[in-house]
Order: sequence, then structure tokens, then C-alpha cells
Amino acid sequence: MVALGLFFALILFIADKKLRISEDPKAEKVDKALVGLNCGACGYPSCRIAAEAIVKGEAAVDSCIVGGEGVATIIAGIMGKDFSKKTHKNIAVVHCSVDSATRQISASYSGIKSCVAANLLMQGGMACKYGCLGLGDCAKVCPVDAIIMKNGAPVIDVEKCISCGACVKACPRNIISLRRYSVEERTVYVACNNIEPGKQVRSVCKIGCIACGICQKLSEGVFEINNNLSRVNMQKAKDKKVDWDTIIQKCPTKCILEIK
Repeated sequence: MVALGLFFALILFIADKKLRISEDPKAEKVDKALVGLNCGACGYPSCRIAAEAIVKGEAAVDSCIVGGEGVATIIAGIMGKDFSKKTHKNIAVVHCSVDSATRQISASYSGIKSCVAANLLMQGGMACKYGCLGLGDCAKVCPVDAIIMKNGAPVIDVEKCISCGACVKACPRNIISLRRYSVEERTVYVACNNIEPGKQVRSVCKIGCIACGICQKLSEGVFEINNNLSRVNMQKAKDKKVDWDTIIQKCPTKCILEIK
């Protein structure tokens, strides 16, 4: 038995030497530099796997969205690379601006305090079937507390938002999207998701988009009306001098907002 034990031990020792995959020591350093939330915002299931991808050159040094520029600079140093700070990032925006004061109710909902649950039962008691339910599923899933509920409406902290998309997936009404944001450029969006004709929108919400076309005319087509709903095309805005202040002011329902 002792001889057999020594024989198999020798086999395992030789196999270990022959088949061992050597790991780049930089992977350990990069892993320690990462935030360690394992949030998946970078596209990898864990920080360790992300670190290995960065070392292999399969991922950028600024892949850690949570860590931001600080972590990216440290990782760039480990990898012996230069890191240029970005002047823009993506920010989550809510395409609905109703709160406890402006939300029109058609029935009383007293079930589970969850947007998903409320949406399945009489639209959560909301008159508008496209609007924000205000129960905070988006805030609950945010890994960096970038969303707070204020007066029954989600408020997004531009500085904290890491554009992970967790809130986008959590919203049962699909009213949250990620938009490019830069401190050097103005970014506006339409805070409405109702695709019904204007008259019907008015009957369930006083601050919804009624597709009147004023924004489209004033912006020379930067705002586009599709399926009874206005949306802004920021790519077109780059080639034109858009008077954002006038457009925001002239909107009859004040549903055009600016990321600040």
C-alpha cells in the first residue's frame, strides 16, 4: 500500500509539473486593484475573471466601471500602459417624470412593494400603463446607490451612476435607458414613454408627451416623433446649433428634461 501510494504520488507530481498552467503574476495585482463587487458591469461574471482578461489583453484597463478612472489609472500602471481619462460616460435616465404629486391613480394598490408585482396587478393602480410605478425596484438593484426614491420617483445621481444597466433590466415598464453624458455637452431627453395619441395621454397624465411636434420644428429634426412619441437624436445635434433652452421652455407639458 505504501508503494502504491508513493507511485501514485509520483504520477501526480509529474502531471502537476507537466500540465500546470503558469499564471501571469500581474493578474493577482490587477484583481486586488479592482473594486471586488463582482457586479458584472464590466461584462465578466467576477472581478477575478475580469482581471485575467485585462492581463491577456482581452479587456481594457478601464473595464471596471465601478472603479472609474482611479482604478483604471492603477491598472494601467500595473500593465505598463498609458490611460487617457474619458470626457464622457453613459448615464441612466428615466423616461417618466411623475411623482407622488403628479401620478394619476385609477385604483388603490396595497400589494407587495415591488414594481414587478404591481405591474402584474391592475397596472399598480396607475392610470398610465406606461409610466413609473414608483416602488423603487431600480433603486434596490443599483450596486452603488446611485438611485434614490424621492416623492415616489427615482432620482439618479450623475456622479455615482456607473452605467451598469441593472436598473434598465429591473424596470418592468422599460422606461429606463442609458444615455451618453458629458460635462462638456448638454444632454436632453424626453421623460415620457407613452405611445398613445396625445388626447389619451392627456387623460392619464398631464406631463406626458403629446407628440405636438413643437420640439421637432424648433430643433430642425433633432427631435423625432415616432409612434406618437418624441425622442431626441443626439447624434444629429452635433452638426446643428440647437437652442435647448427654448425647446425645453416651449414644450407644453414640460416633459423634455436635461441631465444635470
